[in-house]
Amino acid sequence: MNINKEQKDKVEAKIFQSVDILNQQYDLNLKYPDFDFRLKGGVAGVARSGFMDVSFNDYIFYHHFEDALKEVVPHEVAHLGVFQKSKNENRNYPPGHGALWKLMMSTLNVAPKTYHHFEIDKSFIIEKNIKLYEYECLCQNKKPYSEAQYKRIENGVKFGRLFSCVSCGHILIDGKRKLPERLFHE
Repeated sequence: MNINKEQKDKVEAKIFQSVDILNQQYDLNLKYPDFDFRLKGGVAGVARSGFMDVSFNDYIFYHHFEDALKEVVPHEVAHLGVFQKSKNENRNYPPGHGALWKLMMSTLNVAPKTYHHFEIDKSFIIEKNIKLYEYECLCQNKKPYSEAQYKRIENGVKFGRLFSCVSCGHILIDGKRKLPERLFHE
């Protein structure tokens, strides 16, 4: 399963459009990043600031192309914009989803959501040998999390970071979340 050339061209056009808007609004001198579709699992996109490139998840773009184009592409370009602005001003790189990133997302007319909510076929993830964990929230919705997301949540909780349910937005805290008791596969 691969996205086609026309879809790749649309992704490239959206990247160029997003870069142009950020350059005009923030005087960044941000270059057009290279991009590919090599990501696997449940992550929709990753911006690598040091290399000024972006990698997208072929599966997610194949199954949710229009939404991913509107949300994921600007999301990742905004990360590159934050990095470039910090570099231009000789400042430390700010938090990945901090105030400047949110401002850039608003400039791109995209809601500043930190995680996507695309449905992913569990059998596809299992084929890729990715362990899934399940969290329960007060809303009674059970959502799968990848092992990487699980570790981020667990480490974040230890250091005072808060994470919210992707369905209802309630904060997942001790007593209101159920630690993974089972995997979808061993």
